[in-house]
Amino acid sequence: MIFNVTQNFEHPRFISYLESSAENSNETSTPLRPIPQAEPDKKTMQEIWARRGQAKFRENLLAAYENTCAVTGCIESEVLEAAHIVPYSEEQSYELSNGILLRADIHTLFDLFLISIDPQTGNVVVANRLSEEYQQFSGRKASLPSNPDLLPNTEALMAHKRRTVLQ
Repeated sequence: MIFNVTQNFEHPRFISYLESSAENSNETSTPLRPIPQAEPDKKTMQEIWARRGQAKFRENLLAAYENTCAVTGCIESEVLEAAHIVPYSEEQSYELSNGILLRADIHTLFDLFLISIDPQTGNVVVANRLSEEYQQFSGRKASLPSNPDLLPNTEALMAHKRRTVLQ
């Protein structure tokens, strides 16, 4: 059975019930005031815009990287994330050239500038302070797209590498 809310609210018995309830009520009703509309802050707006393009960005990176993490070689798509080379907070871009497909933990370390990729060699760069769990990827060739049109932006990768904390 389909329940149509609008029709039931317009039903004569429902209207009669509301009228009699109002007449029998001893409470003083307070008129409803509109909820004030607050301007969203910068962080909220960034999160909204980020969510709008993120799914397509990830989908495109999954295809370009053949469902493989560029650093680890992980092929479990449930843990693969679309990482921005130039942070989204600095440049609101969903261009494929500003993205790289990374496993979730590697994505976090990439965002913290503790892991990067050297665009000149294609090798993974890992901060010395990270454990052996991550040091194993240091110097490894990154798994980048075979199609040159889908490669990450060299300048963006170089800027990221320069920001990477190697100590």
